[in-house]
Amino acid sequence: LSAAVQWADLVVSAGGDGTFLTAAAAITDKTPVIGINTDPVGSV
Repeated sequence: LSAAVQWADLVVSAGGDGTFLTAAAAITDKTPVIGINTDPVGSV
């Protein structure tokens, strides 16, 4: 995954906490990651 996003200026992660953490862990530089919770009702 990290090789696939080396060119990105921003990474958007759609999913839950695990998806966000996986995306953030794959980023090896200072690229910002924005998380979008796709199940806000189930996350309460």
